[in-house]
Amino acid sequence: MKQRKSEYDQVMGGLSLVPWNVLEQLTPAQFRDLDKTGSTRKLEKGDYIFRSGESASCVYFLKSGKVKVSSIATSGKEVILWFCFGGDIFGMAESMQCGEREVNAQACNHPEVLSIPQSCFNSFLFEHPQVMFLLLQVVTSRLRCLSDTLANVAGEQVNKRFARLLFWLCTRYGQSEGEGMVMNVQLTHQEIADMIGATRQTIT
Repeated sequence: MKQRKSEYDQVMGGLSLVPWNVLEQLTPAQFRDLDKTGSTRKLEKGDYIFRSGESASCVYFLKSGKVKVSSIATSGKEVILWFCFGGDIFGMAESMQCGEREVNAQACNHPEVLSIPQSCFNSFLFEHPQVMFLLLQVVTSRLRCLSDTLANVAGEQVNKRFARLLFWLCTRYGQSEGEGMVMNVQLTHQEIADMIGATRQTIT
């Protein structure tokens, strides 16, 4: 058991294991208060929630479905930063600064998205400081994951980067089943490849 734990820590590189499903961690009262501050809409596959360069005026919670957060490199290639799944928050960093979007957020299937104006979200956080602390943990965890990914793309072999991604997904979206873990997360081979800097053929 100690050996397996050591191998796990080596692959994870000490990543903070903070669940990203914010909605799941709210109390029923907190969720009701949050839900009434914004509006919910269902999107079609391929729809953009926001694009790079747009004004950042809202924060978003993903009630269901999958949303891709990406940017465009100078070469014109799309770089996937992460995927949001049910319960995740996104679009918060730029809206807190009242600046422009630096990334794109695009629907991957038919997600249900809660959109909250920044001013209403600020009021909610002042009334629920414990949620503010939770979001601080989530944002810090995301930054650590992104910096770790960037640091390892050039120096690690693909199989280790792939293993790291699987462990990372398990810690945030996995559920125990017997002696293993089950993830209700759907990613294509191409999406996995884009997340770890590999080719689709290699992932397959």
